[in-house]
Amino acid sequence: MNDQEKRPPLIFECFRDSLIGRNARGIIHNINTPLQILSMQIGLMRMDVMKMEQMKETHDADSSCRNNDMELAEFTRQIGSRLEQMEMALEHVNALMNLLSGHVDGDAGSEVRKPVVLNDLLEEHVRFWMSDLFFKHQVHLSINLPEISPVINTFEAHLRDVIDGTMYGCLEALKQGSDPELKIDYFSLSGHKYTHRLSFIQNGALFPADELRMIAERLVSEGGFSYSNLENLSRGLMAFLLAYVNAGAIGCALEIEKDQVNILLQ
Repeated sequence: MNDQEKRPPLIFECFRDSLIGRNARGIIHNINTPLQILSMQIGLMRMDVMKMEQMKETHDADSSCRNNDMELAEFTRQIGSRLEQMEMALEHVNALMNLLSGHVDGDAGSEVRKPVVLNDLLEEHVRFWMSDLFFKHQVHLSINLPEISPVINTFEAHLRDVIDGTMYGCLEALKQGSDPELKIDYFSLSGHKYTHRLSFIQNGALFPADELRMIAERLVSEGGFSYSNLENLSRGLMAFLLAYVNAGAIGCALEIEKDQVNILLQ
């Protein structure tokens, strides 16, 4: 990673991990539903098999009994239907596990630049944050992405941290408003240092844009981050600083206005 400015301090990695753990709890909760479906279908299938065995014994004892043949055919159809539902439940569990592994796998310190499909990455992050019950049930979300996704050549783990920090900062602001709405828009830039812009616009509490700028300036003037100058910050501020330092680490930029955050990508 020789073209990175620097690796973000450990405190931000710990904060990032706390966000992942927070949402992992929601994902585990979501896994309960398909697991309950699996358990129920296995129990019903066991009962069907026992009934089929009883019917077979009756059929063997009286080969002229035709009703058993029809009932056996119906039980076979039911078992096929149960297997389909079990397969769907397993696919749901697998999708949730993949969603979680995408956030916990990988080491930003040893990562290399690679092409990232921006639409896929952003949509995956939205699904990940849907494990937050407030976001899932109370936030009205609209996403405007191009039909053909841009491909960004970047350090994926750091870009994930930029998006996660931005998403969490937006949710913290939305919790302080009413009728929360979040809009995510993509813009292609021309004649600019950066070529892509992701805008996160929310209608909750105003972002502490001035405070964030002062913190960033103070940290730069003091020569970097330390536990002492971060320990009294709110979780929302920490989230935006997580996005800020990771954006800087990969040559991107984070613009924070009163109700909008822009991620500028090369």
